[in-house]
Amino acid sequence: MKFTCNIIIEKPVAQVVRLFDDQKHLKDWQEGFLSKTPVSGRQGTNGAKAKICVKTGDSIMELTETILNNNLPLQRSFLYEHPQTDNTVAHTFAALTPSTTRWTV
Repeated sequence: MKFTCNIIIEKPVAQVVRLFDDQKHLKDWQEGFLSKTPVSGRQGTNGAKAKICVKTGDSIMELTETILNNNLPLQRSFLYEHPQTDNTVAHTFAALTPSTTRWTV
């Protein structure tokens, strides 16, 4: 399954990307986010791996996150692996105006 979501944010692209890249804000944009623990590689760089824990309903799901492509402030993509599924997610950021950003997932 593939889908695209566009979100218009009334903030400059530099501010949106800075907040997106700040680990302490993961809980603000990832529903059910509980924790992220580095596993290997330099975090924020291509190939870096981390363990992500997310609450889904009454259970906790553990995923392995791998950064596939870090080209911030324009784009960052991830691979999320779980024994039952794998998921690739790409985030792109575009300035629509000096004070408005389109975030595409």
